[in-house]
Amino acid sequence: MKRFRFRLQRLLELRAHREREALFRLAEAAGHCVRVGRRLREVEGQRQAAFGSPFAPGGAVDLTLFAYRERYLAWLEAQRRRLAAELAEREKTRREVQVKYLEVSKERKVLEKLKERRAAEYYREARQEEFEAQDEITSSRFGRQER
Repeated sequence: MKRFRFRLQRLLELRAHREREALFRLAEAAGHCVRVGRRLREVEGQRQAAFGSPFAPGGAVDLTLFAYRERYLAWLEAQRRRLAAELAEREKTRREVQVKYLEVSKERKVLEKLKERRAAEYYREARQEEFEAQDEITSSRFGRQER
């Protein structure tokens, strides 16, 4: 029996390659989202830690320390807003890349299903031909023995 040869194999390989590239782009976009999200959580942690007491030992309020802390908190808040906006933008980009990946993946899967269907059909026909050939051989032997 001859081996099945899919005529569109090169196209299937090309689509599989495009799918891998799209997957790498998706992984890169997801990595950016994770990094920005981690940095955002760090800033939140720093902000929580900065809410310490403005009182100096002995109960007096250190106004210089209080002013520095307020500026630091304002800077952290600006960082948090910037990172939140960046995270939203990165998430939007990740979703767009994910949609493209799903499209490319669907194209490859369609071709893969076609290959599987054609291979099953080919082997079914090959088995049928082999069965008919065996039947013909058996019939001709039986016919020769009767004479």
